[in-house]
Amino acid sequence: MSIFTMQCSARLLCNKQVINHLYEAEGIYVLMVGGIGFNNYFSILEKLGISCVIKTDNDLRGSSGGKFSVLGFSRCNRYIGEKILPTSRIDNSTVSAKRELYNANIIKPDMIREEYGIYLSKCEQFYNY
Repeated sequence: MSIFTMQCSARLLCNKQVINHLYEAEGIYVLMVGGIGFNNYFSILEKLGISCVIKTDNDLRGSSGGKFSVLGFSRCNRYIGEKILPTSRIDNSTVSAKRELYNANIIKPDMIREEYGIYLSKCEQFYNY
């Protein structure tokens, strides 16, 4: 059994072909975490021996000086317990800026997905593909 924890709806994921629309028949269950509160779920499921996959957004947050913090990258680093993705602030918060940030580091999110089961969106969930 696997639990797929995420911020967006299962129907959206199926429509975007992230998971098979017959996911429950494959022993995969979707758990909406209602934001970014993955930590509690992840630690409980891990203790129960249940495989847990995280789907999270590539969020940015405005900060002083007109720069934007890369919350999605920082969140991934926090979940895996080491700094793999860069956390330097960026100048823009547009969808294209998020895609550029993701694409400039594409090897790292791919490795994190394969090794840790953490899926990071390229940008917001609705503009991801």
